[in-house]
Amino acid sequence: MKPLLISTWLVLALCLSAHAQNPEATAGTGNRSVQMKLRNGSTVAGNVLYVSPDGKIVELQTASGNQPVWYNDVTAVRRDREGKRWRERPHPWTFRQRYDPQWEDPCRWEFGFYGDYGFGVGADSKDRYEVGINLRYGVNQYLFLGVGGGINSMRDINKGMSKKVNTTGCAVFADIRGYFRNHGVRPFLDMRIGYNFPTSTYDDDKSRIFTDKGVLVRFAGGAAVVDRSDIAYSLSVGYQMQSVKLTELNKKSRRTMSGALALQLAITFRW
Repeated sequence: MKPLLISTWLVLALCLSAHAQNPEATAGTGNRSVQMKLRNGSTVAGNVLYVSPDGKIVELQTASGNQPVWYNDVTAVRRDREGKRWRERPHPWTFRQRYDPQWEDPCRWEFGFYGDYGFGVGADSKDRYEVGINLRYGVNQYLFLGVGGGINSMRDINKGMSKKVNTTGCAVFADIRGYFRNHGVRPFLDMRIGYNFPTSTYDDDKSRIFTDKGVLVRFAGGAAVVDRSDIAYSLSVGYQMQSVKLTELNKKSRRTMSGALALQLAITFRW
């Protein structure tokens, strides 16, 4: 399983890094000279001096002096170069990236709280829930690497005599997340690899010993919605596997992967 996980990690990182280097999605071209076509049919051209944080006002340095432009009145934009084609007005965030001389990527860190619930799938699988925190750093606008930890529980462990109990544990993990957009609704893929430390084990002469100490792996896909305060609300669906150890009545032990289909909600603060 390790070669597959490493390969998946590397492919995700390379694809997202390549996407981030797309010149249409990355700022820093150094060319701020643009032409804008307005709703009234007129055209204004000049160098971009300033773009308001919400992207609604663009100040141009034109031949006749500085001129503010209401971005909602703009219908098409092109670079002020010979042979450039008119393109539909881009999203304000994208326009800032391409032309604003003061633009910098404002979101290099993500700190969030999450909660997820997994529905057991397959033999020896149990429903599992977890709450925790994570911290990620943006290598670029699309690829984020981080760490996290959470408190979890596996439900309805058979303890004999029709009695069932829940385990408790503490997980730590490394996290890699790749976004496919850098504003608004941001679809993403996420992968976690970590280890779970149990805070309880359950044994009974009439049942079996169960311990949830072991490796954790989780693959997920979802989407995050970012508001103007740079707070992201995300929903994802994934598959998680947790290594557990079982000791049967005959005292023979075996280790297996307990799988679950998981739904996760998270709120993330970005800066």
